[in-house]
Amino acid sequence: MKFFILILFNLLSISSVLSKPDRFEKRDLCAFELQSYGNCYLYTSPENEKEVENTCQALNDEKCKFLYENGVSFINECRGENGPENEFKVKSAYLQKKAICEKDENGNNCPYKDFVINNKNSANDFSKSFETFYNETCKSEICTLAAIRAIDGFYIAKIDKMYNGFNLTSEEQEQQNKLSSQEQALNEAMLSFYNQFKGFSEKLKTECISQKVTPSDNKLNTDNKVNTDNKVNTDNKLNTDNKLNTSGIENLKYFSTQYSFSALILVLIWWMYILY
Repeated sequence: MKFFILILFNLLSISSVLSKPDRFEKRDLCAFELQSYGNCYLYTSPENEKEVENTCQALNDEKCKFLYENGVSFINECRGENGPENEFKVKSAYLQKKAICEKDENGNNCPYKDFVINNKNSANDFSKSFETFYNETCKSEICTLAAIRAIDGFYIAKIDKMYNGFNLTSEEQEQQNKLSSQEQALNEAMLSFYNQFKGFSEKLKTECISQKVTPSDNKLNTDNKVNTDNKVNTDNKLNTDNKLNTSGIENLKYFSTQYSFSALILVLIWWMYILY
């Protein structure tokens, strides 16, 4: 399971979201236009301080700020049915970057940065790693709010979207049911990862936030707000409301067959890790 955590961190760092093949061409037109925004649009999990610095530069770049404030709908190729999906990519990438680069009330880096780097680079005990992160994060209201938004809007929302974001045809569903034991193991690991992050988020909200934010403050409001700086206009551009389909996650839809080969490669890496 520890090694699967490393795999899943890498999978969720990929900016593309699983989708139906027949939507690929139109989505590519939008993605092609968004390439000009480079680091604003994409997110790659940083592995060291230098990469963190590069990640944080996007938050202060004027071109990036324009994208975060206006969303993708100003690009013709990103309108219509592809708009919400690409808006989701921009939003989730922003939330993750914001939490990694956020500073506490005293101007120090929030613990979320080290949490992301450490869990990507080592097969440590994930739960113990969270406990350290949790204890340090709860000391700062700013860091706590940023962490909750990133966990909800990046990790949890991405997994939910990967498995429940699209309605499968009967033929596609039949293909999904023909998974190997290795692919099923990967899906089970993804579900475990999802449940762990749900627990992390809930603990931050109930045991940490409750000590710092009164209900009247309404500072979290994760339904449709990206952050208190209003960097991403989600009120009318992102049609997800960040409300996770938690009732459906137990009935997981498996990876599209176009990702079966990638899943098998990951499992082979896991076997090599165990043997050697």
